[in-house]
Amino acid sequence: MINSETNKPETVTYFKPVPVFDISQVKAQEGKELDLPKETSGIQKQLTKEVLDKS
Repeated sequence: MINSETNKPETVTYFKPVPVFDISQVKAQEGKELDLPKETSGIQKQLTKEVLDKS
Protein backbone atom coordinates (compact mmCIF):
# COMPACT_ATOMS: atom_id res chain seq x y z
CA MET A 1 0.00 0.00 0.00
CA ILE A 2 1.26 3.45 -0.86
CA ASN A 3 0.51 6.34 1.48
CA SER A 4 -1.25 8.97 -0.64
CA GLU A 5 0.26 11.85 1.35
CA THR A 6 3.91 10.73 1.39
CA ASN A 7 3.97 8.43 -1.67
CA LYS A 8 5.94 5.94 0.40
CA PRO A 9 5.05 2.31 1.01
CA GLU A 10 3.15 1.67 4.24
CA THR A 11 3.71 -1.38 6.39
CA VAL A 12 0.58 -3.08 7.63
CA THR A 13 0.88 -5.41 10.60
CA TYR A 14 -1.82 -7.96 11.24
CA PHE A 15 -2.30 -11.07 13.33
CA LYS A 16 -3.83 -14.25 12.05
CA PRO A 17 -6.62 -15.48 14.35
CA VAL A 18 -5.97 -19.00 15.59
CA PRO A 19 -7.90 -21.18 18.03
CA VAL A 20 -6.37 -21.50 21.49
CA PHE A 21 -7.41 -23.40 24.57
CA ASP A 22 -6.34 -23.85 28.16
CA ILE A 23 -5.57 -27.23 29.70
CA SER A 24 -8.43 -26.61 32.15
CA GLN A 25 -10.82 -26.92 29.18
CA VAL A 26 -9.61 -30.45 28.38
CA LYS A 27 -10.92 -33.65 29.93
CA ALA A 28 -9.25 -37.02 29.67
CA GLN A 29 -11.07 -39.78 27.83
CA GLU A 30 -12.81 -42.29 30.04
CA GLY A 31 -10.27 -44.75 31.46
CA LYS A 32 -7.25 -42.60 30.46
CA GLU A 33 -5.21 -39.86 32.12
CA LEU A 34 -3.98 -36.63 30.57
CA ASP A 35 -0.25 -36.59 29.84
CA LEU A 36 0.51 -33.33 31.68
CA PRO A 37 4.02 -31.91 32.08
CA LYS A 38 5.60 -32.46 35.48
CA GLU A 39 5.98 -29.62 37.94
CA THR A 40 9.10 -27.53 37.34
CA SER A 41 9.64 -26.19 40.87
CA GLY A 42 12.93 -28.12 41.13
CA ILE A 43 14.52 -26.07 38.34
CA GLN A 44 16.65 -23.18 39.51
CA LYS A 45 15.90 -19.75 38.07
CA GLN A 46 19.57 -19.09 37.34
CA LEU A 47 21.34 -22.03 35.74
CA THR A 48 25.07 -22.22 36.30
CA LYS A 49 27.76 -24.35 34.71
CA GLU A 50 27.90 -26.49 37.87
CA VAL A 51 24.17 -27.23 37.71
CA LEU A 52 24.38 -28.13 34.04
CA ASP A 53 27.39 -30.41 34.61
CA LYS A 54 25.41 -32.45 37.19
CA SER A 55 22.83 -33.39 34.53
